[in-house]
Amino acid sequence: MMKSFMRSGLPELALVMALGSALSVTSCASAPQAEPKPDAVSGVSLVTEAVVPSAEELGLVTDGGKVLVVYFTTGNAAERVARDVAALYSADVERITEKKPRNWSFMSGGFASSMGQATPIVEPSHDPSGYARVFVLTPVFRSYLQWAKGRLPEVAFGTISGDTEPDKIVARMTKEGGKKPSSYAGFSEKDFLPENHDIYVEKLAYLVGIKVRDSR
Repeated sequence: MMKSFMRSGLPELALVMALGSALSVTSCASAPQAEPKPDAVSGVSLVTEAVVPSAEELGLVTDGGKVLVVYFTTGNAAERVARDVAALYSADVERITEKKPRNWSFMSGGFASSMGQATPIVEPSHDPSGYARVFVLTPVFRSYLQWAKGRLPEVAFGTISGDTEPDKIVARMTKEGGKKPSSYAGFSEKDFLPENHDIYVEKLAYLVGIKVRDSR
């Protein structure tokens, strides 16, 4: 009797299991997906979709001197800042490229910089000594600043991180490049969200020197 029941019940059991699996897949497919967050340092983000600030919005008046914007990025946050600054000054742009690309994160890159490790980079194509002002925008800075040391004109530093205040990073950048910046600003991932456009514009104003930090 038991064997007969098991044989006759197998098709029904298989059907129930198949229906359960199908419902599970449908439920997962229809579940709401989390919105992607702008990543300040790596991966694909939404920062390129934001409105580009204009010189008029910032109140910027340029003196016509040649400007170079240097940046390193593994995502597109530093590239976004570089692009916006370059547009304000009609500047030349230099992207730092590592000789041997690695699986990069802000933690690994920041650790390498803080431990005095300089990752080999491809020889930059722009000589900073030929410019009136150079912006360096990067979460990893040692290699370029060591290369450019002694040839930097007026500089401005932009740091890109998760939520780190820029002062300590800028102090290390100053030491590596042998040049104190005339201005600087620190950007975090939330600054690139569309609803934080005013915050982003304010930080750009500090970066280009329109706003001045209280040194007291």
